[in-house]
Amino acid sequence: MRIFGRQHLHFDHSFKTAPEPLFDLLADHERFGEIWGSQLTRIRAGNDPGEINGVGSIRRCEMGGLSYEETITGFDRPNEIAYTVSKGSAAKNHLGRIRLSETQPGTTRLAYDIEFDARLPLTGPLVARFMRKAWQAGAVDRIRAALPAQSA
Repeated sequence: MRIFGRQHLHFDHSFKTAPEPLFDLLADHERFGEIWGSQLTRIRAGNDPGEINGVGSIRRCEMGGLSYEETITGFDRPNEIAYTVSKGSAAKNHLGRIRLSETQPGTTRLAYDIEFDARLPLTGPLVARFMRKAWQAGAVDRIRAALPAQSA
């Protein structure tokens, strides 16, 4: 755990599914919020009418009494989703990146990295701990439960 400077969280999991169903689940703002145990609402559609949750899409996140907005900055179906916190957070320079790769037929690796700087001195580890606990409170189980039966 870093007390000063940039915080980095890394989550790495494998799922018995092709990348597409997992990408579809993670790209859906509302369902992504459910995975985190929070509420996410799309407040602006993406730039591409065919990908309303794609680049340029903005989602409002409500978690643990906090409310902030994230903007999708990268969207490469079915490989990667990137976002930044664009408004109202205890963190600054917040970047999230989800990468999916098929490690063998029918198995997909999820690598999820989150980096940020604390807005206030010494609060970075607290924010990182809160985020890590939110993920560890069942995100992987919720992903497995949300995937199609043959994919879980």
